[in-house]
Amino acid sequence: MAAPLMSGTRRSQRGVVLIAVLWVVVILMLVATGVTGKYRTEQRITRNALDATRAWYAAEGGIYYALSRLEHYLGQGQARAQLPDVHLVLGDASVNIEIQDERGKVDLNTAQGQLIRGVFLGAGLPFDQADRLSDAILDWRDADDLRHPHGAEAGDYRREGYGHGPRNADFETVDELKQVLGMTPEIYERVRPAFTVYSGAPDINPQAAPALVLRALPGIEPEMLRGYLDARRQNQAEGLPPPPFPLGNSPYVSDQVGPAYRLKARARVGGQAEARVSAIVIREAATGDERMRIAAWNSYGEL
Repeated sequence: MAAPLMSGTRRSQRGVVLIAVLWVVVILMLVATGVTGKYRTEQRITRNALDATRAWYAAEGGIYYALSRLEHYLGQGQARAQLPDVHLVLGDASVNIEIQDERGKVDLNTAQGQLIRGVFLGAGLPFDQADRLSDAILDWRDADDLRHPHGAEAGDYRREGYGHGPRNADFETVDELKQVLGMTPEIYERVRPAFTVYSGAPDINPQAAPALVLRALPGIEPEMLRGYLDARRQNQAEGLPPPPFPLGNSPYVSDQVGPAYRLKARARVGGQAEARVSAIVIREAATGDERMRIAAWNSYGEL
């Protein structure tokens, strides 16, 4: 009677050992899976970081390519407000390049008040708010303490709790517009693409102007604007000169180009990595030759 009892005990012990072994195998498999997953995650992070670096260098290279292309146009006497976009393939990087003449934008330092006001009206602001902001911009840039009818001088800023007053000098950057009394982040984002500090002109060149700037022009009608934008887009696609602007006799428009250009490059590598680089270059005449000076540079986005 004792033998069967010993045999059952041994079987029970073997069963316990087998279960223990199975648990060890399961644990080892979980550990291996975790190590493999961690390795794959680290590998993915490394690959993404490498792709992002490659995309950044490709975008930076796109800016220098755009600069050489612009110098070629100017050297050939082909200065014009509307230059074609460029698409490059650099290895496995896809790069889109834009060259924009800043004469298509409203200069915060030299534009007439009516044109500045028109930008805010074109962005959908009511007339009284557009009036206050445009006059505040004029008060910001002029050297005196005389307040425009709806503007703001130092006392107005103090009453509103600002720690600063108007600069009473030129805007150094478009970003400085955020400090003007009455400006909000939401309004700034809507109007930012319409302004520049680099054209040095009181008017705009419609051939290079975005729709928001064209809407700012007194006398422009919606149907007239749509027709011009469609024709300009079509001519650009066919390699033709821009069409004549319907308000060509307006005191707010000109066919002059330069001297400042905005270069933008966007590069993509793989499915996720993307980089954007932008620059402002100024055309300078030196001993009869065209020379380009980089006035601003942003390695991580748009200026």
